Amino acid sequence: MEAIKIILVFALGFVLAQGAKVVLAWPEFKKQKGINEKIAFMARSGGTVSGHTASFVGVAMYLGLTEGFDTPIFALAICMAMIVMYDAFNVRYAVGEQGKIIEKIISYYHIKTKKIRIVEGHTVPQIILGILLGVLVALGVWWIF
Repeated sequence: MEAIKIILVFALGFVLAQGAKVVLAWPEFKKQKGINEKIAFMARSGGTVSGHTASFVGVAMYLGLTEGFDTPIFALAICMAMIVMYDAFNVRYAVGEQGKIIEKIISYYHIKTKKIRIVEGHTVPQIILGILLGVLVALGVWWIF
C-alpha cells in the first residue's frame, strides 16, 4: 500500500503542476484550437510550475515523512530530485533557448526542414514553485492517510 501512496504523490505533483500551467497561461490555452492542441499545450515541457520538480520533491518529502529524514531511501530521493532540478534549469532550459535561436535562423534563411520541437526547461522561480507544490502534495497525502 505504501508504494501506491508514493506513486499517488508523484502523479498528483505532476498533474497539479500541469493544471497550474493551464490556469496561469489561460489566455494562451484558450487560443489552442481543438482538443489535440489543448492536450499538447497541457503536456508540454517548461513553464510554471515545474511538474518534474513537484513530482520528485513530493516523493522525497513523502519518503522523509514516512521512512525518516535520516534514511538511505530519503537520501537517494533527494539526490534524484536534485538531478531533475539541475536538468530542468541547466540542460533543458539551455536546449530550449538554443532551439529558439535555431528556429530563427531557419526562418531567416528560409531553410526547408521539418518544424523542430523546442523542449523548454525552467527558470529558478518555476523550480521553486515546483518544490513548494511537491512539499504540499506530500504533506497532504501523508496527512490524509
